[in-house]
Amino acid sequence: MKKTINNPVSNAAGLSRCGFTLPEVLIAVVILATGIVAVLQAFSVSLSVLGESRNLLKANMLIMEKMADMEVSAITRGEVEDGSTSGSFNGENSSFRWDIKVDRVSGGVAAGAGSNTLNQIDITVWRDGSQRRYTASTYLVTEKKQ
Repeated sequence: MKKTINNPVSNAAGLSRCGFTLPEVLIAVVILATGIVAVLQAFSVSLSVLGESRNLLKANMLIMEKMADMEVSAITRGEVEDGSTSGSFNGENSSFRWDIKVDRVSGGVAAGAGSNTLNQIDITVWRDGSQRRYTASTYLVTEKKQ
């Protein structure tokens, strides 16, 4: 006894019509391509944000380094000089520049001994060729050595 398999999807010539049509395949390719383009754009944006985040973190570290230098200078010399100074960092941070502005706060005699002075220190750090600048301000009390 011979078994016959009936295929409900067949054409007049007896050929099976399983698979996708050309318009279905083209629509799937367009949808897939659109998804890939969106993922690549998101990846590109995330890389640029990562670079900016790295610059912010490094600038923050360099600002803290300059503030520590100012504090050491104030402790050893007993004062910080008013005015602006600028320069660049050395080593692996040579692409970064800094600017320090020191202003004596008017009437800024800190509590305690009469020789204490209150200074406002503004430190700005930026990378060469970048428009973005990172600035931090702090106040530092100095005590003149006798």
